Amino acid sequence: MELRHIHHIGKRESQQDSWHKGKFDSQCGEFAIAIVADGVGGAPGGSWASFVATRAYERQLHVFATGERHTLKSFRGHCENARRAASRQIARDSKGDPDLGDASTTLSACVIINGLAFFTNIGDSPILVGNKKGVRVVSREHSRAAQLAAAGVLTREEYEDSPFRGVLASYISMYENTSIDAYYAREELEHLDRVILCTDGAMEAAEIAGMACACSQAWIENASHQLERAIQAFASDNATLVIIGGDDTHALDELTFEEA
Repeated sequence: MELRHIHHIGKRESQQDSWHKGKFDSQCGEFAIAIVADGVGGAPGGSWASFVATRAYERQLHVFATGERHTLKSFRGHCENARRAASRQIARDSKGDPDLGDASTTLSACVIINGLAFFTNIGDSPILVGNKKGVRVVSREHSRAAQLAAAGVLTREEYEDSPFRGVLASYISMYENTSIDAYYAREELEHLDRVILCTDGAMEAAEIAGMACACSQAWIENASHQLERAIQAFASDNATLVIIGGDDTHALDELTFEEA
């Protein structure tokens, strides 16, 4: 497996996103972990919350991957431990530092081991899988608009244009009940699948990355330039994107750049 990333400040004055990617070997085989977190609100507390949540999930997902039980139930248990630990740490830090305010963050994470992918997300930072068949979203959007669409109040067209897509219904904060709707999923990946995790500011780039996975080699060779241009043109928000590729990953060789 290969991992690439993009981390860009966009048109913001500060970077609120945090991320982690790693590839490891264990007795259970090679595994990869990827995490992106997007601080909410643009205040200093958002940056700290995204960092705290990323570190909490990094620790727990490593324990999960090196353990003996690679089931969705076990994955969920470790993620729940991370979610609660992050909330408690944010609460302690906010109490000791008033400047952090109501610190909160979204988070999306993935573990891939032995061809199995385990996904979790809280908030609106999407996870996609791209291959020659196209690109699909495998996460769940936790927004007020998504809730209204699920309840039949909004049509698909109304949901796409709804201002409530920017209103989070679930996120990690000092209050554990704000993140109880965390989503969990497991699926078997195909040989050339690419898993793409991104903050909402990088969605445009993620769609282009997915297209790069599916298109000709000549197009892929220019993917880095295309992705950078997409972020600079469209990302008014911070933009972070992590791509996990299969064994045939020469197409990803030029996809890593960073402007924090």
